[in-house]
Amino acid sequence: MKKKYMNRKEFIQHISILTLGYYAYKNEPISFPQVAEYLNTTTDNLRLKKQDTDLMSQLSKCGIVVERINNTNHFVLTNN
Repeated sequence: MKKKYMNRKEFIQHISILTLGYYAYKNEPISFPQVAEYLNTTTDNLRLKKQDTDLMSQLSKCGIVVERINNTNHFVLTNN
């Protein structure tokens, strides 16, 4: 699988669009494997991004958090 580098701003934009779009379409959170497939990256790369506290803080300000559902990480919209 080709690994695509994106900076923090691009990553936040992609995650925001994917999470909001998936909620609008299916009314459920989007999983790490789904995001990884769309972004042409790996779930391991997403897990590394999850450890970036500054990045996760910025996503949290947008109302997006990571939750583990059925042993899989998901990006979830919160009600702020």
